This record gives sequence, C-alpha cells and structure tokens, in this order.
Amino acid sequence: MIRLMMDFLSRRWNLYGLQIIAALLIIVMLHQYLTMFQLCIIGMCVYLLSMCQRILGVRHGMIFSQLQRERVDFIVKEAKKRIKKNKEKRK
Repeated sequence: MIRLMMDFLSRRWNLYGLQIIAALLIIVMLHQYLTMFQLCIIGMCVYLLSMCQRILGVRHGMIFSQLQRERVDFIVKEAKKRIKKNKEKRK
C-alpha cells in the first residue's frame, strides 16, 4: 500500500492533478459564501502558496544535491590521495 502511494505521488502529473482537485474543492465549498471576486482572490492565494512550496522544494533539492556532490568529491579526492601514496610506497 505504501509503495503504491509512493509510486502515485512520485509522478509529476498526479501531483498536478491533486493540486487542481484540492483547489476545485476549496472553490466548491466556498462559492456559496463568497462573491466571485473573493473566490478569485482565494484562488490566487492558493496558487501562490503552491508555487512557493514547489520553488522551496526545488531549492531544498538543489541544496541536498550540492551537499551530496561535495561529499562524493571529497571521497574521490581522498581515494586518489591514498592510491598515489600506495604507488609511492611500492617504488
């Protein structure tokens, strides 16, 4: 069950669909109580929140990627140093 949910949520178009469904549900529930102008303002706020959240997620992903790259570079440099030392010892 968890694997199925992970597969579903890992696809970009499924996430877009969930966002649209959530936004439509908000509009459907509130359209009785608010004017069309107020609904547009709320819709723009929801869109802005989701866009900011997406940008924040990309930013965190880029930071994580950079940290991983630095770790891998460090490991590769250390391995090269050890290989060089071993070759010098053998001579």
